[in-house]
Amino acid sequence: MLADLILATGVLLLAVLASYQTRALLRVQRLLAHESAQRIALEHELCALLECSRSLGSRVHQQNAQHRALSAQLHSIARQPEAAAQIVDAQRLLSEGLDVDKVATLCELSQGEAALLSRWHAQRAAA
Repeated sequence: MLADLILATGVLLLAVLASYQTRALLRVQRLLAHESAQRIALEHELCALLECSRSLGSRVHQQNAQHRALSAQLHSIARQPEAAAQIVDAQRLLSEGLDVDKVATLCELSQGEAALLSRWHAQRAAA
């Protein structure tokens, strides 16, 4: 009888311990699933940030290349001796407020050259 009582108490303690362990295991599984979902969400956000960063880097690179090309074009125009007088005249006319079409016609420049000088003049005036 005493042995049966001890055995029943032991079985009951084992059942309580098993129930506790099962609940603890379920909590750990839920926590693991939650952290796994958070990790996946963070991975998606990181991928989106990297893609955005690559896109911005590409755009900055393109802008730098365009800026270098325009600067090189402007310097090559300014280096030409026969064009120096035209450029000085064009800058003077632009500073007087003449529009780009008239400056191009009067100074015998292409529309692109006159527009480039106009933008350069505006940048220098703003600086």
